[in-house]
Amino acid sequence: MRLLLLEAEARLGAELIVALRAACFAVDWVKAPCAGVTACAAQDYAVAVVAVESTHCAGMAALGRMRQLCPSIALLGMAASADADIRIRGLDAGADDFLVKPFDVRELLARIRAVMRGNSGHCLPVIQHGEIGLDTIRLCAVAGGEQIALTRREYSVLHTLMRYPGAVVPRSQLEESLYGWDEEIESNMVDVTIHKIRRKLGSDAIRNVRGAGWTMTGG
Repeated sequence: MRLLLLEAEARLGAELIVALRAACFAVDWVKAPCAGVTACAAQDYAVAVVAVESTHCAGMAALGRMRQLCPSIALLGMAASADADIRIRGLDAGADDFLVKPFDVRELLARIRAVMRGNSGHCLPVIQHGEIGLDTIRLCAVAGGEQIALTRREYSVLHTLMRYPGAVVPRSQLEESLYGWDEEIESNMVDVTIHKIRRKLGSDAIRNVRGAGWTMTGG
């Protein structure tokens, strides 16, 4: 899953990068609000986490612009203080939820999962496609009533495919779900990851459409 982080504070941004990648996100980190808007316009992000300092700051304007550019993105604001006006203005600008600094990283991850479920239409933590489920809290697959462990890359690819049920997802989009800007793309990683998922979920769980990409079967 591809996530955009807009956070100017270097120390906090670096800490969040570690936590978000451990939670299976491919993260692009920008420090300037204008860079966040540019990135959002150019990339297909599942979620954006945006730091907002005040009701009239550049971060607030960027948040609103991101919502205009990407109506379906899951958008979580991070308020610099407990001032209710910041959260109210941000929610009216298009944020799905707000978190007040300082916060527990576990709450940040829980709120990200919640806004992603809301934007995808899934109200429960398990996304279901046919007989296969994807547990967004435990970061594992569920099939036949059993939990199946997934690596970070396996989870990201499976989540991306399940975000677009019935659609053929191209290689480029799956690669984007695996790598942030500062990570080198390995040419065969998508093929290797899908092969591993099939070994765990069944060879017919994911179908290749030659020259176009991959799609989930069943449903």
